[in-house]
Amino acid sequence: MLMDLHYSTVSWPTNSLDHVTTYADYNVHGQAETIIAANGLTTTRTFNGRGQLLTSTTGAQTYTTAYGYSTSTGDLETIDYPSGTTVEYSYGADSGINAVTVDGTTIIDGVTRMPLGPITVATLAPTESGISFDRTYDARYNIMDIIVGADITAIHYSRDAEGHVTGIYGLPASTPASHEQSYTYETDSNRLTDPTGMAYITVMMPWAISSQTAPLPTSMTGSIVLPRCEAEL
Repeated sequence: MLMDLHYSTVSWPTNSLDHVTTYADYNVHGQAETIIAANGLTTTRTFNGRGQLLTSTTGAQTYTTAYGYSTSTGDLETIDYPSGTTVEYSYGADSGINAVTVDGTTIIDGVTRMPLGPITVATLAPTESGISFDRTYDARYNIMDIIVGADITAIHYSRDAEGHVTGIYGLPASTPASHEQSYTYETDSNRLTDPTGMAYITVMMPWAISSQTAPLPTSMTGSIVLPRCEAEL
């Protein structure tokens, strides 16, 4: 005999102040259809037979977000937001999103990808001026170049044999040298030891014997942030 082991209600603290969020009304897929936040705000959700989220309604004023899916593939095709904004997605032969439209205006189109998913080419705001977006990768899928438009953004990453970023440079070569950055690493631990280049100040790294350098963003004071070079767009 099969038994339904889904909980009817689950509650637990969600932060260090013991504020409790409650999940209730589980469906046959084990998904909570009612979520009650610590402040008493209730979110009610509905799902289709595949377990895909159809609507999410929050609060007494019924702010509802609705989701539409392809009947053949199950891919998400539309999102209707409480504000009235509608976002539509279309897909290519690789099943990846190749265009996004907001309230009838296409904001990104012509998306192509590497075999495992990363975007290589796209057109931004195609119904306006149409800005090209190109990215290249090495054999490990590490980003090597990011080029946006003819003269908007052009960045090249150089790497060592382990894939560490050793340099970030503007393209073309006419970019001022002051805008270039370089990095070296310890051979045994792979830890960053010597970042140099634009807008760097000297700091002491905990694992380094001598003073090293790290960038100080112009919008931030009182803290040091080491460079992070591989954020997805």
